[in-house]
Amino acid sequence: MQERINSLKTAVQAGRAHIGIWCSLASALTTEVVAGSGAGWLLIDGEHSPNDLRSIMAQLQVAAAFPCEAVVRLPSD
Repeated sequence: MQERINSLKTAVQAGRAHIGIWCSLASALTTEVVAGSGAGWLLIDGEHSPNDLRSIMAQLQVAAAFPCEAVVRLPSD
């Protein structure tokens, strides 16, 4: 299996804008919709949302099926 190129990292290194969306609903279903929307990246917010480690993991699993990069802001507790 070939490693996927990280399009967010590539865009940041080149100084290009890369459109993304924040996911803060703690729902794998809504994250799947967002990941399939065509955005280049999504951020799963664990700091200011009801996301916990289990819901973050479920969201990462559904996002992995799409060509967008997933970034996580971990819960602070």
